[in-house]
Amino acid sequence: MKKTYILLFISGMSAVLLWCCKPSQILSGPSEPTHMEAKNARKRWPDANFHSLREGYTLFVSQCGKCHEYNSPGAYSEDDWTDILHKMARKAHLKEGEEEKVRRYIFAKKKPENE
Repeated sequence: MKKTYILLFISGMSAVLLWCCKPSQILSGPSEPTHMEAKNARKRWPDANFHSLREGYTLFVSQCGKCHEYNSPGAYSEDDWTDILHKMARKAHLKEGEEEKVRRYIFAKKKPENE
């Protein structure tokens, strides 16, 4: 009987933790850009290409993942991401142009907000 209560307690706590952490908003690791995403990104930024999105991905992984979990591109609106990236770029000591590469990578991975 005591084991049953312990299992129920553990199950309940696990459910609470999963609900609080919203795992759908946190990535275990971001995915690399695809060639199709690069093609779609060129519609928005004519100078975008697979290589530049890959640079944004590399910066996202190496800089953003140092201090915290990766957030899903869909976790925030584009305006929110722009504000977040601007603040975090200073903390991450990104060089000129690197913030934009990360922003384009995130926006290329993000589904359009009107869908």
